[in-house]
Amino acid sequence: MEDRVREALLRQAERTPPAGPVLAALHRPRRDRKPLLLALATATAVVAAIVATAVVSRPVATLPAGSTAPTAVSTAVTTTSGPPLPEVALTHSPGWVPEGYYEFERSYEAGGLFRRWAPRAGGIEVLTFRVAPATPQSPEAVVLANAAPQDRTTVNGRPAVFTGDSSGLLWQPDASWYVSLSWQGVVDFRASATRVAESVRPDATKVRAPLSLDGSGYFTFTTAGGAWSAQVTTTRGGAGYTLALTTGDGGSGTPTTVRARGRDAVHRETEWGYLAVPLAPDRYLVVTGHNRRASVEELVEVADAALVDPHPDLSWLGR
Repeated sequence: MEDRVREALLRQAERTPPAGPVLAALHRPRRDRKPLLLALATATAVVAAIVATAVVSRPVATLPAGSTAPTAVSTAVTTTSGPPLPEVALTHSPGWVPEGYYEFERSYEAGGLFRRWAPRAGGIEVLTFRVAPATPQSPEAVVLANAAPQDRTTVNGRPAVFTGDSSGLLWQPDASWYVSLSWQGVVDFRASATRVAESVRPDATKVRAPLSLDGSGYFTFTTAGGAWSAQVTTTRGGAGYTLALTTGDGGSGTPTTVRARGRDAVHRETEWGYLAVPLAPDRYLVVTGHNRRASVEELVEVADAALVDPHPDLSWLGR
């Protein structure tokens, strides 16, 4: 039930009209979550055990010589021929979040790198942490410069500003980055957000995209109800597709067997088209059309072309 409430809160935040460009990034543009939620609904006992036994701990920040830009770099892990999967640096991480909170989502997209925490006990609070590169066109500079006096503050001695009727906090820890956070449902946002912000330090840890199509680097990796799913929405030849690496085949409709990635796969006639390719007993590559129906031939072609990490990093889930 808490997962449903938390998802409803996330959707509500995504529908809220932003107060400005920064808040639009903080609350992330609304996107189609149906394939992701479908995958999360198919929790497996193996993954449930992993999440249930995870030890609650705080992210430990490292201190690199300098910040690392979130651009794609090479790695050799893939299950099919082609270029390596892209990576992105965390760049900054909080050293403290409230006791009992766990990280349940990471996503890399046009607005920057997003991370989300929620209470393990089942509350509806959602802490969203975002890092974005500073550029001459960054709207964050305008927000910091034009903030009302009552909204101005500091984070580790750097100018900062409370945004969105005190539901967001934005600051620039150095010349290369903007960091912001929002916290849905928390009591005394300003004090709580400031404590998290003051704990933030540079972090050069690299995050590898769990899957990619034709060099796409954006992804969303999330967990709920004991299952996890990594999702990519991108285009190929002008057509949209959603790919998900999931813990189960949660598709509905009459299945037919087709060949994809050199093995038997399940195709289902659905609104957007659906193909599930088993990669391991608890791992599937699911491909659908994005807001359009894709033929079985298209789905097989995309599945064959996808790069997939056979062993995605799960160490951060539930921590």
